[in-house]
Amino acid sequence: MKITLPEICQNYSNLLQQFSAEIQTNLAKKGALVSEKYAFKLEAANFEYWQNIDSTQLRAKQLAHTQLINLIIARCQTKGRGRFGRRFFSPLGGLYFTFTLPLVADLNRLLYTPLLAVSLQQSLATIVKRSCQIKWVNDLYFQKKKVAGIITECVTDKDKSYLVCGVGVNWQAPIGVEVPDLIANRVGNLKLNKEPVTSREHAYLSPLQIDVLKEFFQNLANWQLAYTLGTADFMAVYEENMLAKNEHVQLSNGASVKLIGVDHQDGGLIVLQGEKQLKITSGELSLLIDDKQGVNW
Repeated sequence: MKITLPEICQNYSNLLQQFSAEIQTNLAKKGALVSEKYAFKLEAANFEYWQNIDSTQLRAKQLAHTQLINLIIARCQTKGRGRFGRRFFSPLGGLYFTFTLPLVADLNRLLYTPLLAVSLQQSLATIVKRSCQIKWVNDLYFQKKKVAGIITECVTDKDKSYLVCGVGVNWQAPIGVEVPDLIANRVGNLKLNKEPVTSREHAYLSPLQIDVLKEFFQNLANWQLAYTLGTADFMAVYEENMLAKNEHVQLSNGASVKLIGVDHQDGGLIVLQGEKQLKITSGELSLLIDDKQGVNW
């Protein structure tokens, strides 16, 4: 019997609940050391929390060959990965996690990234009261700056196919480093401060961060189930919260187009170029200022 996505999300919530309890136990022990890596298994699920890791995405791929359900969380990453093989700036002050999912037959693989984006956008709105917009296809923006990125990669191992889903959230301003000049004008944060970096509490997830993660997995399960049953369409929510909808944007090939919406069947971007309607399935966008100057989001 195949495990369903809602069942997997419940496993992830159970892992977070267990981790939350163990954090409190550790903090109650005066003088207890903060471990570089904290790991445990709960039934068929694997959990790891790292103070510092090269990439949660790479670690999840290593584990996914032997374990179906994996949740890897890190305080910071030295080689965080984004789309197109780019580095993802991942200093202290962020929330970085990767988890694995089996491919669900009744959900187009191209819709997983929008599904994750909607689930994250709603969890941030509910738990920390931050209203974010979604930049096609995989970023969240707050106050016109990028505060979260999502990457989904399909991995095939013998007769099994699964997704490795990575999420990075700029929870607060970077600690101890400056944002690189190349991205400083477009990267922001949710302005959600934790304890000072020197405190033991800061070495773990805060209760608020755990609540955001639990809400995220609950949203993920609820939206996938509703979509399958035909009772709700998360793509409508995605489209409603799109950044720059009905505005002019610039495609990666330099063409200026007007952003109209998204295809609810495959997540493709619907644009107008002059009087002609087009669907874009890959690439990147830039916001146009006065329809002349393209500024990379």
